[in-house]
Amino acid sequence: MNSGVASRLVRVRDLSALPSDAKVRFLGCIIRYDVDTGILLLDEARYEETAAADGPESSVTKQIIAGVNIELVSDMKAEKLVPGTWLNVIGYVKGLKHKPVSIQTAAGEKVFHGIRIQALALWDTGPLDIDEYFRALDARKACSI
Repeated sequence: MNSGVASRLVRVRDLSALPSDAKVRFLGCIIRYDVDTGILLLDEARYEETAAADGPESSVTKQIIAGVNIELVSDMKAEKLVPGTWLNVIGYVKGLKHKPVSIQTAAGEKVFHGIRIQALALWDTGPLDIDEYFRALDARKACSI
């Protein structure tokens, strides 16, 4: 029997509201992977940019990214960490990165606020309807409030 603490299913943009050492599970899209540091940058920006066209309620005022340390995940190969790939992550919140992260995107330079995560497990989502996933997750959150 496993006595470990269950993870909390959240969105990347909600990570900054959680306390340090909270165990989380989230879905994020790879921005880039730094082989030297073992840090994987994930966000929902690709989803948010698409969803923002659907209405103003989708816009995000504070862009959040997850800086995921994957040193403890031994079975993830660097060649599978391709920008644009969606991943499931289970890990612990390790705090807010104090300096904003500036990233060059196709739409120009964007500034993100980074949340540090220590990954315990991560895996490719495979085929997934991203829009439906986020609609279901948001509906679940609305029901639990």
